[in-house]
Amino acid sequence: MTRPEFEAAVRQAVSGISGEIIAGVSGGADSTAMLRALVSAGANVHVVTCDFHLRGDESTRDRRFVISLCQGLGVPVTEADMDVPAYMRQHGVSVEMACRDLRYGLFRQLMHDRGAARIAVAHNADDNIETLMLNLMRTTGIEGLRGMLPDTGEIIRPLLSLSRRDIEAYLHEIGQDFVTDSTNLADDYRRNFIRNRVLPLLEERFPNARRSIAATQRNLRGEAAVIARAVSPKTDGVLTWAEIQKCGDAMTAIQRFAAPHGANASQIAEMTALSRNPLPGRVWHLRTTDICSERDGLHIVPTSGDLALPEYRWFRLLNTPEARSLMRSMHRPTACFLPMDGSNYTLRFVRPGDRIAPLGMRGSSAVSDIMKDAKLTQEQKRRTVALTDTDGNIIWIDGLKRSRQHLIADDAQFIYAVTADPDAAAAIHAITGKC
Repeated sequence: MTRPEFEAAVRQAVSGISGEIIAGVSGGADSTAMLRALVSAGANVHVVTCDFHLRGDESTRDRRFVISLCQGLGVPVTEADMDVPAYMRQHGVSVEMACRDLRYGLFRQLMHDRGAARIAVAHNADDNIETLMLNLMRTTGIEGLRGMLPDTGEIIRPLLSLSRRDIEAYLHEIGQDFVTDSTNLADDYRRNFIRNRVLPLLEERFPNARRSIAATQRNLRGEAAVIARAVSPKTDGVLTWAEIQKCGDAMTAIQRFAAPHGANASQIAEMTALSRNPLPGRVWHLRTTDICSERDGLHIVPTSGDLALPEYRWFRLLNTPEARSLMRSMHRPTACFLPMDGSNYTLRFVRPGDRIAPLGMRGSSAVSDIMKDAKLTQEQKRRTVALTDTDGNIIWIDGLKRSRQHLIADDAQFIYAVTADPDAAAAIHAITGKC
């Protein structure tokens, strides 16, 4: 492939994009070629280079190379130091996953801050073939076989139609040097094993193997797009057992529902097996969310860190017969009536191991048992709120149970009430002013 052909392919890949492109550049052959071709295409580029401090002097060398390259091209560059070990400890992920999360997190932050149109990364046709083979080893469907997309609307891959040989030929023709990551030449990682050993061996027997696989992936991307348009996306976070049965292929239905949220092949197989005899209560923990089995189907449930407490309102009432009548009329505990104001209590989500001393009963009960008896879904359980006193005792489980602690004395001057329920708030507000 000639220089004009290479640059034309990149120009075509970014032709529909107006605005700034955040380009991840490491100094390797792929990202260096991408940057040179983007600049040649007249794209508005802002480079980001990350130093993960994992390869000693090589890491410093790479960063200096990228900075020098950008200065020579007149392209602005953002440098970033990444603390990979700290991220691994905090999130319990591998080195490769930590680097990826940190890198893309920075890209997305810059994209947001600068109002950029796309993030450009230098994946090429060979990378996509390697992705296909890795996905095959993990078990996959059509989306795993089609590989990475040229443009997701957020991330663009201008080199995806170009091979590694095309890239190296382009760099040679324009006289552009680049840096080499020594770990790319080792077989320690699965992708490098496929790159350095499996694919060369395959090409010995099938010389056109890479070209044929890449063409097959282009076909699969088209077919996957047709299927995606034909199958209604699940935007409500629920895939019912009835929908799974109607589909006729449980694994395909579940894969299209769960895989975008990070479910792996083993988890999808477990969900598929469960769909044959559905039972509630199973939870699959994914990286950013959970999937739970309920009586009606599979539910996407955000992790507790993604949840926000409802808006609770506090009221102060005079201890009058009318106020006490209101307390007795609220059969469901959607409001809690207390002897002290809100500064003496804390609202939080329920936690494993929580217990309450229910009003009208002896001893204590596990909050988990109370939620189970109420037939709450996993998502409803996650969103259930408890009110605790300064000692940490649970006084109220919103909508479910009142404790026999912190009851209101007959001679109390005031009654304090708290609720997030609009109907309860309206009834309370009708007989008093808000605190």
